[in-house]
Amino acid sequence: MHSAAIGTEIRTIPAYQAGRVPRSALWSTFHAGVVVAILVLFSAQGMFSFETGKHTSGSEEFGALSGAGQSKDNVIQGQTQNLVWTSAVLLLIGTNAGSVRRAVQGNPLFVSIGAVAALSSLWSQDPALSLRRGIFLLLSTLFAHYLSSKYPPGRQLRLVEIAGLVASCSSVAMVFMFPAYGVDHMVHAGAWQGIYTHKNICAMAMLLFLATQFGHRKKAITLVRTGYICLLAATLYLTQSRSGWVVAIGLCAIMELLRKIARFKLRDRTIGYAIAACLIAMSAAVLLTNAGSLLQALGRDATLSGRTDIWNAVWNSIMQRPLLGYGYAAFWRGLQGASADIILELGWAVPHAHSGILDLWLQLGLVGVIIFAASLVFAVKDMATCLRADRPGCVDWYVATVALVIMFSVTESLLLSDQSLSWLLYVLACLGLQKTAKQMRSGGTWRERISE
Repeated sequence: MHSAAIGTEIRTIPAYQAGRVPRSALWSTFHAGVVVAILVLFSAQGMFSFETGKHTSGSEEFGALSGAGQSKDNVIQGQTQNLVWTSAVLLLIGTNAGSVRRAVQGNPLFVSIGAVAALSSLWSQDPALSLRRGIFLLLSTLFAHYLSSKYPPGRQLRLVEIAGLVASCSSVAMVFMFPAYGVDHMVHAGAWQGIYTHKNICAMAMLLFLATQFGHRKKAITLVRTGYICLLAATLYLTQSRSGWVVAIGLCAIMELLRKIARFKLRDRTIGYAIAACLIAMSAAVLLTNAGSLLQALGRDATLSGRTDIWNAVWNSIMQRPLLGYGYAAFWRGLQGASADIILELGWAVPHAHSGILDLWLQLGLVGVIIFAASLVFAVKDMATCLRADRPGCVDWYVATVALVIMFSVTESLLLSDQSLSWLLYVLACLGLQKTAKQMRSGGTWRERISE
């Protein structure tokens, strides 16, 4: 998290102290810098608030929703951006190809989702778009495998924290220096969005970056960590994202409950997790039963700002193609294709399903949902093995990340998206849990120290 964390290894090398920095150290620092840049880009889902027009993933998802076209410059800008990040990812993966290949062989589920996304071009409403975006998703997934195989958990955590510091500081600067881009002046007037295109995307990014703090096992809170937490928490609050606030409170409650259960003996932990699952289910039932009054208290209507109407309309579309869906990234095309029925029914330009699972089902059908559900089941199984009193700190970070992505996906379509920090960190967390659980089961040396 420290500003000089990337170059820690360099400063300990005698050659550095003598004024000579080895090329390998510089190359390693360059790699880390590229990783941080990609993490920041992915936190914005490939498009920043200060970029003019709708291009790259935004233009392809929303298309000509309101009849607004793209200029030639916007298209070139988007294509250039895609070329840069894909080239960078391919370069990084190529430098560690053997380890990435072994990581994929150890857990092929995630790559299979990317493969299905690309193959969905065979039945997609827009074959070229599904193929292109499917390849992007596959590259994003392979990038997560690269991070898992290249960096130990402590280094992964620090890189994400550095990206969080860059993103949060940039967002604050955008708000005060360029408020036309950093603040919402339309539907959610006054809400902070920083470098992001929507307040909910900003809230999700801040929460993903804040989740790293669960990975620090030391009780001492340094001044730098305190500043980091305050900066991101304040940005989260000023986004005015009610869903972000609720998810943050729920995440803290779940993590505290799991931490207490992890101190139990093995048999008691099993009973504790069962009780915790029942408590979470009961809490969800209470929230749903009293949704109207709770939403009113949060300043929202009982339809979750119209989300329930969208979900009903989306479900009708899902039932028309339940097994394979409409093709990856090919459903929401404005008044073209099947999304036109939803837009005409609801009377406004709906951009997505506002639900990760429903959007996944729309794109890849029941096949995609089953593959993703399998990854979640394996992740929960690994959590049960890893969550014990003497676990390494990275486990808490991984668990918090998985929980965060799942909770946010209830009302937001951030589950399976290329150039997405949520998907990237979800895959990274699942791979990390798998590694740690395997080492714990084998009885090998698994303790992992995270430098504060």
